[in-house]
Amino acid sequence: VLSAQTAKKAFKKLGKEEFSVAKVMFDNMLTAKEDVAVAEYGLALIYSNKKYMNTDLFKAWHYIYDAQIHIKDLPAENLDKYSDFFNKEKLEDARNTIDDALLAVIKLKDDLNETKRFVKECSFSDNFKEAELLLHKQAYKRAVEYDNILAFQEFMKAYPEAKQYKQAQEHIYTLEWNKTVRENSVMAYKNFIKRYPQSKQRTVAEDKIRE
Repeated sequence: VLSAQTAKKAFKKLGKEEFSVAKVMFDNMLTAKEDVAVAEYGLALIYSNKKYMNTDLFKAWHYIYDAQIHIKDLPAENLDKYSDFFNKEKLEDARNTIDDALLAVIKLKDDLNETKRFVKECSFSDNFKEAELLLHKQAYKRAVEYDNILAFQEFMKAYPEAKQYKQAQEHIYTLEWNKTVRENSVMAYKNFIKRYPQSKQRTVAEDKIRE
């Protein structure tokens, strides 16, 4: 009963945009382990609200995800007590909203580290695949900007499933070939063929050896 009363007051404060007060109430519920899913849902709403001075969509995502797990621990009678402001449908809607908002921010920032964080922390997101594709694109772009063999090798090692994998390999072939041409020796061409037998430059290297 006390947890239901606390939650009801907290959601009223949240509705009035008294975020700090509501947050303390939800935090207290978590500490007391009282109807945890309800408290996590409330905290997710707070952290995802643009008017809250400490908005944090990553925190919001984790809270809403945890709430979806812990709602299974709520007895049916407790769910009935919270029906005015908390139920499975509201929880699902909030998760979808937060999930999409977080991805939108990630795409807007277009920051490799932020996207890496999303992919690392939010593997259960409905938007995970889209974020992963964005990460591959950003990481490949970074490798192209560095334009050296090590950068492309690191990209290939980190993202072997990326669609840009073959492009990175072609860049390595080109960079190594340019080095080989500058050296312009039989040994250099033989070493190139040995290291990159699948490269399109192999035929030219073989011709150079025969000259």
